[in-house]
Amino acid sequence: MLIGVSFIPFIFSSEHYKGMNLSVKDYVKNYQLKDFLTFVFKGYNSIGVKMVWPAYLAVIIGGSINIGGAGSLMALGSAATSIAIGKITTSANQLKIISTGMALAAISYIGMAFVTTPVTAFAVAIMNGIGYTAGNVPIYSKTVNHAEQDDLIEYFAVREFAMGLGRVIAVLVTIAAFSIWEGDLRFLAAFSTLAISVLGTGYIGSRM
Repeated sequence: MLIGVSFIPFIFSSEHYKGMNLSVKDYVKNYQLKDFLTFVFKGYNSIGVKMVWPAYLAVIIGGSINIGGAGSLMALGSAATSIAIGKITTSANQLKIISTGMALAAISYIGMAFVTTPVTAFAVAIMNGIGYTAGNVPIYSKTVNHAEQDDLIEYFAVREFAMGLGRVIAVLVTIAAFSIWEGDLRFLAAFSTLAISVLGTGYIGSRM
């Protein structure tokens, strides 16, 4: 309800009030496929890691402190890396940074399937935060450049749709993995798909 009420002021705004001369069909048709697929992979990773990693920690290690601590270290690694990568990234080294970062993130996902102690959980969490962020910063820079070349609002609207599609696929694949396999094997399968998702993000995103 509160969300709905928050839109009321926009009714009295002239911006986009009379609609836009835009054909959704034509816009989607002209949308870069590489951009769309990159966002699908990013959406897959974003929701997949939030489901599989905490579930694994709860089942294998247990304890809210371990789950929260691993999540905090992942976020800390991401924040520190985003600042550093933003300063050193150039057009000449973009591909190398994306490839190295996403490869590191993929390795960390596989490593998550073999975590048995809080210390190793914290280690792979930091590794994942650093690797994924390092690869994602140059890709996000490409995203902003493409959005500025097109219509900013419409570009990000399609981006959110693609990421939403990736999230739905992640949920379905995770459910399937947990239904088909049992024990540690189901987690290994789920983490493997996350590794594939970041490699896909890096491969296609570097070519946006």
